[in-house]
Amino acid sequence: MMVPPLDNGQYRLHATCLRFEDPKNPVPRIHHNSSHITAGIDKIEVRDDGDLRIYLTNYPDGTTGAILSGVINPDETFSMSGWSVGFSGGVGHADLRFSKNGKRYKCTHPNFYSKYCNLWVSFYTTHRDHAASLDYCC
Repeated sequence: MMVPPLDNGQYRLHATCLRFEDPKNPVPRIHHNSSHITAGIDKIEVRDDGDLRIYLTNYPDGTTGAILSGVINPDETFSMSGWSVGFSGGVGHADLRFSKNGKRYKCTHPNFYSKYCNLWVSFYTTHRDHAASLDYCC
């Protein structure tokens, strides 16, 4: 069972392991088990443009969180492939974009799928009401 986001009352951690393992059916999946824990991620979907959208769990009042920070860590298998991944933050979701040698690829490209190929992703969010009250310096 996936667990709720880790929440300290002001900030939430959403995290998961994404597995890219089957080149014959190249669709990333959430990899959740006793060694790979998913917290605060509702679902993932492949977008028409080839990005991978990660949906973050809403706050109990139904609002989405504003992303403060995100980290994408390729595991030892993925990092050896030479692929790069970045993200575009949205409200309540993040879109992962894949590239190699400066060229953009869809997340369903079979060349970066192999057994045990993982991306570890995490995002910190805050309630949008809290984000609106932050004092911006610049």
